Amino acid sequence: MGVAGTLLVTAQKLLWGGTLVACAALLMKLCAAGLQRTFPLFFILLAYRVVRGLGLYYLPQPSNLYSWAWGVSLPLLWLAYILVILELYALVLRNYPGIASLGRWVLVVGLVVSIGVSGVSLKVDLSNPSEGYQRILIFTTIERGVMSSLAIFLLLITLFLVWYPVPLSRNVMMHSMVCAIYFLGTTMGLLIRNLTGHQVTVAVNIALSVVDLTCLILWAALLSRAGETTSMMLRQSWRAEEQQRLMAQLDSINATLLRAVRKPHEGC
Repeated sequence: MGVAGTLLVTAQKLLWGGTLVACAALLMKLCAAGLQRTFPLFFILLAYRVVRGLGLYYLPQPSNLYSWAWGVSLPLLWLAYILVILELYALVLRNYPGIASLGRWVLVVGLVVSIGVSGVSLKVDLSNPSEGYQRILIFTTIERGVMSSLAIFLLLITLFLVWYPVPLSRNVMMHSMVCAIYFLGTTMGLLIRNLTGHQVTVAVNIALSVVDLTCLILWAALLSRAGETTSMMLRQSWRAEEQQRLMAQLDSINATLLRAVRKPHEGC
């Protein structure tokens, strides 16, 4: 390994350590502001990331033990990400249970399809002669499917908030924006890594760590106790009559979907 390679590996380790410190600091910030009650699954995700990161940080690498621990703990991280997005979705649509029930099914179906497509694409990816770590490629390809599905779902939530004047707490609004940055950035990084091969793994990991650290800093800066009582809308330029019309339309859609959900249960 040359000087440049050594510097990249060192930068990767420093950034990794920085993200762990930032995760721990964000956990303390959420506790101090009482926001662990608003975002309990997000809080659990951060705690899990700290525990997992510390465990992997002190394992020798490369080694079979590190590879085993990394592979076993990764699906739990994916599950935590999915639960965090479902938690965010529930917060955005807490007053619209009919629409929320439909969206949860859309997310589940999207995840199943994405993971299936990722599995099919493995045959093409694994045929890449420049790929030397096929086990890692399998995990990153599946992870890309999960993360891209969540990123698309977050974009749909954003479009919904742009189209309908739904007032949300400032914390929920900021949380949704930072989540979108995080999942979009991670998806792009994994895609580049899988298309290019293992030779860019360290560079991609550095880029992902920068995105990760940036988002952690944004969460710490933007989430606050005061943000729980401050209400805002993503799009500000609403005329009063237009706002009333769209909210009435949203209430009608929600009522229709809620009746559709309740009918099967009533039939039972």
